[in-house]
Amino acid sequence: MSSKNIKIPEKVRLFFCFIYSQKHIKDLHRALVILKKRFGEITSKTEEYYFSSITNYYDDELGIGLKKRIFAYSLITPDKMPDIKLFTNKIEDSLMLGNRRTINIDPGYISITNVVLLSTKNFTHRIYLRKSIYAELTLIFKKDHIQEFEWTYPDFRLDIVKKFLLDERVKLLNILRIHH
Repeated sequence: MSSKNIKIPEKVRLFFCFIYSQKHIKDLHRALVILKKRFGEITSKTEEYYFSSITNYYDDELGIGLKKRIFAYSLITPDKMPDIKLFTNKIEDSLMLGNRRTINIDPGYISITNVVLLSTKNFTHRIYLRKSIYAELTLIFKKDHIQEFEWTYPDFRLDIVKKFLLDERVKLLNILRIHH
């Protein structure tokens, strides 16, 4: 392919997933203030849902009765994601108590074709980007529904999350159509 055929990727909707306990709700709010300074206003969010009823993976570190919420932000280009993941890791570190995180922040994005999450951990279905950051294809959009994979996290299979992602995709499609 000739370099003149290479296109700049379309913008994507940035989002952050927060896992937290009621005990550390102040840290969620502190993190949201930091994110607002860098990424602007929240454009939409899910309702809070009980994460501990889905998995106890983070209970030892973050506590019991964990909740989760997803917050959508501005449009970005996907190449910014490794730096965004490193930035959220710094936020988590700044809010630690001793050697334990009080919140977990996972950035991701919604494109017109898929949902991608970022991780510092490698696995068979993750692709290395740069700066020790990996991308995980979490879900793909098929017309008006979502296709899951065997590795799709259980909470990303929930109707509340899927509805949020589908709604954000529709908004993104409308924005991208306007700018073309």
